[in-house]
Amino acid sequence: QAARHSSHAAVSEPERSLFPTKVRAEDMGGCCGSSGSGEVGKFQKGGATDISKGPLTGRGCTDIICLVIFLAHLVGFVLVTFSGFQDGNPRKLYAPRDYQGAYCGVSENWNNGPNLETAIALGYTMNLSATVEEAAKQMMCSSAAESVLRNVENFDIVGYRCACCKDPCLLCGGSNDIEDLSTTADISSTISARMNEITSGAASFFSPSGFNEDMFNNIWEEATKYFNPVCLPDCHDVLTAPKNRSHSYSPAPDNLLYPTWQALLASGDPDITSTMQNDFTFMALNADVCPYPASKCIPMPGVDLNDLYGGYCQFKLTTRALDTVGKAAGEALESIGMVELRNATSSSLGTAMGDIESSIAVLIIVCFVAVVVGMAYLVFFRFFIGVMIW
Repeated sequence: QAARHSSHAAVSEPERSLFPTKVRAEDMGGCCGSSGSGEVGKFQKGGATDISKGPLTGRGCTDIICLVIFLAHLVGFVLVTFSGFQDGNPRKLYAPRDYQGAYCGVSENWNNGPNLETAIALGYTMNLSATVEEAAKQMMCSSAAESVLRNVENFDIVGYRCACCKDPCLLCGGSNDIEDLSTTADISSTISARMNEITSGAASFFSPSGFNEDMFNNIWEEATKYFNPVCLPDCHDVLTAPKNRSHSYSPAPDNLLYPTWQALLASGDPDITSTMQNDFTFMALNADVCPYPASKCIPMPGVDLNDLYGGYCQFKLTTRALDTVGKAAGEALESIGMVELRNATSSSLGTAMGDIESSIAVLIIVCFVAVVVGMAYLVFFRFFIGVMIW
């Protein structure tokens, strides 16, 4: 008895408060919002206040409202997730995009774009305007064409000579280095030969000695200019795919030489009109293979496609083209073309980095303000925590 009394006496009053022998209802909290008052008894083994094997077993939820809010948050999170999958398309995070920004393999594209659900591979077709522009300009700006145009009623000959850089004007940086054609017969023979190389893919098109000279070799250094990125079902046999659509070339309406093209077409000169109607017509891939306007679905002669990765295609020269330029040169041209396209793709990343650099001051200010607001919130929390808990 004396020993037990002495051990109890050795425990100071502050220490007693750490080891209470009785439990009050307000210390335990109510069960699921219930409350009590006064003491409920001592800790007893085998009873409701038994803590010999750990915390009390007779506990209850005191934050039922928070639980309801948390469950509502989970339901809302699930609904938002399903809504995102229903109205969005995760494929757009990684799918290739064509020349107008539409996603390959996606049925609904922005701005009422084409249905590309079955066109999952990004391939390349001829940019008709860039490829044909030089031959068309040689015809329209020739002496023979000007002689015909001077007899066309109400034709703006001054604007024509400016567009062809025959006269000094603000639109020209110098004279055109284009071989002149003095007669309509020259137009018929020379332009027809140049266009035949392009439309038929003749072997001479791939040779510097052809009518288009070194055009085919120069294409690869400006691949983004001469090729249209389009979505196709696959990367194989583009040149041999069915071509039941046709498209006749015409300069864009905003081209300065568009009025010239229309005037020559209506001039009635047999050599010129025949050349324009027959030699500037191209066969285009069927819509089920290339779901775009016919002008965007004309294959580049001598260029086929092969699988690269992730839905992207790479250039592959045909046997006829390789026989003309040589295997080593052909592989070099393919490589140059792909590097040019990759550089164009990566330029968007460079633009993004440039935007970040130009707005770095704003980003720093926003970060500083965020830190200040966060510190102010902590100070506010420090002084009003009691009220918030109450």
